[in-house]
Amino acid sequence: MIVEQSYYEDVYNGTESNDFDRLNDVAQSFIEYLTRSTSESLKQAPDSTLEMVKKAICAEIDYLVELGGVKAINSKQDLQKSSESYAGAYSYSINNKQQSEIKYVNGIPYAPLVDIYLDKTGLLYTGVSYV
Repeated sequence: MIVEQSYYEDVYNGTESNDFDRLNDVAQSFIEYLTRSTSESLKQAPDSTLEMVKKAICAEIDYLVELGGVKAINSKQDLQKSSESYAGAYSYSINNKQQSEIKYVNGIPYAPLVDIYLDKTGLLYTGVSYV
């Protein structure tokens, strides 16, 4: 694993979760998918890049925890009734976020901070480099 629970809790100050190992595995796999990299190649990245990868994984874990933990992995968040909106008989929200605000990639909720952390690393670029 790229991120250990001690890093997540003590350095990143992440939200506690009983399902940390499972969420960490999913978040790491998600970041590997987005960057088209393996965990081994990410671990060998320069320290500044590796730190941004760790923060991106932690941000994804936090986002999954906020959206319902393990249930969010399969897009099965807990829906709560909201009496504030009158669109139909009921309006549903997810932890005070409207469902339309959540970005998904292949059914997994995508934390907005992931882009912020990985943008300057070049890991999200999938095009062809020109010399």
